[in-house]
Amino acid sequence: MSAPSGTEPSPVPCANCGATVEKSCCPECGQHRRGGERLVLRDVLVRFVEHLWDFDSAFLRTWLDLNRRPGEVCRDYVRGRRKFYMNPFGYLLLAMTVALFTESTIGYFLPAAVDPDDQAALSHPVTWLAMLVPWAVVWSWLFRRSGFNFAENYVFTLFVMGQTVWYETLLVTPLQAVGGQSAAMWLLFAILLAYPTWTGVGLYREPVWKVTLKVLASMGVVLAVMVLAIAVLVETGLMAEP
Repeated sequence: MSAPSGTEPSPVPCANCGATVEKSCCPECGQHRRGGERLVLRDVLVRFVEHLWDFDSAFLRTWLDLNRRPGEVCRDYVRGRRKFYMNPFGYLLLAMTVALFTESTIGYFLPAAVDPDDQAALSHPVTWLAMLVPWAVVWSWLFRRSGFNFAENYVFTLFVMGQTVWYETLLVTPLQAVGGQSAAMWLLFAILLAYPTWTGVGLYREPVWKVTLKVLASMGVVLAVMVLAIAVLVETGLMAEP
């Protein structure tokens, strides 16, 4: 129950860590004092949206900065500024979840425009994940003079892929619904070339032309992984044969 108007709320134990909560949030873990109340669905949804779009949230900072200065985000994260930004793997998983929901929704309402059994490799989440490790290996070798190790290059691929999935959701999927598969694939190819190049220039501090060539080289390796991933998906029955 809330305290009467004009009075301080009485201290209560934090439902998360047990510390004494005298104000609105726990001084030890930061949980709101209402965290001990019984959950209802409305509270779950409201708190998720509030956290996601709060201007102090790591997600919103990450999303905005990956649109403005993506190379600096990667550089800051590998140098230790990790509380400020969202975890790159969590960022990718969130982007993929929204992408799957968006694609299935558009496919439901516009079945003639979006084939539910669409075999476009770049739209399959398992294919996205299959790209990351070999891409990070290739980038570790191509940019070995930068001094970044595999894990740090892996962070780069996670952030780049996560933001690319957001672009796919916001730009490519709607275009596919109204303009067809060909236009959508060309747009996605442009994003896959331009965004890693832009991010790589900021992270590795190399000229645009050098980074562009290295992006193209890495895309060849990623394409081979995609073909292999599709073959595995078809063989295991997770994707219908084209």
